[in-house]
Amino acid sequence: MPYTNIKILAMGHILEVYHYEKPVIYDHKTVKKRFRKEKYIPPGEEDLEVEEDLEAEEDLEAEEDLEAEEEAAARRLRNRKNSKSNFRRLVQMNFDETSKFVTLTFEENLKDLDAAHHSFKTFIQRMRRAYGDFKYAAVVEFQKRGAIHYHMLSTLPYIANKVLNSIWREGFAFIRKIKGSCDNVSAYITKYLTKSDDDRLSGRKTYFTSKGLTRPIELRGAAALHAYNTLNLGKMIPSYENAYDSEFQGSVKYVCYNLKRKH
Repeated sequence: MPYTNIKILAMGHILEVYHYEKPVIYDHKTVKKRFRKEKYIPPGEEDLEVEEDLEAEEDLEAEEDLEAEEEAAARRLRNRKNSKSNFRRLVQMNFDETSKFVTLTFEENLKDLDAAHHSFKTFIQRMRRAYGDFKYAAVVEFQKRGAIHYHMLSTLPYIANKVLNSIWREGFAFIRKIKGSCDNVSAYITKYLTKSDDDRLSGRKTYFTSKGLTRPIELRGAAALHAYNTLNLGKMIPSYENAYDSEFQGSVKYVCYNLKRKH
């Protein structure tokens, strides 16, 4: 069965293309195993080796602890990066220049994430009772003084700020249109997500989305090649590109195209 080394994520007019040096392997799981070599000890010399074995055991445990810490740190960084990418793609797939941008702040200098998230969820419930079902994607951020606030894209209609504040009830609420002509709406809100590399958000949700958002379309193999050639992407000027090394795919080239931009 033929295969290719390309994957495309399509989000309307935004296309993300991955070129892999090695074939993409599906459902591939790597299980790392550690092997410890047993040392042969001649009969009668066991006691002489006890102290040496204890030191070797401590050294091995220290190495394993350091390796585990490094792996955990790398995993957290990777998860954070993947989380941002997933959020950006969801936003691009579900919102456009007609979406409304909402900012929610607290009158008090609220720093408790659990209390803030509760207030935000209560606000969404009130908004649904008043305006029915709507899509939203929100980012939590800390202000310089430590107070929590939210930035949210939504499919809400325009609402007078006085009315919005009466529903929020926690401080200041402001709604506006997206400024100017925006052909990459995800950049409009993910810029706040890039500020979420905060220890106070470690292990916590940094964004919230409504249920049922449309996921990006993923193309692999022949379908990806067909789209790539049909759209003549190879001759287009990308809006962004990058390259990195992967343990399993070797060298990976990432290219992002915005079909609304004329080149």
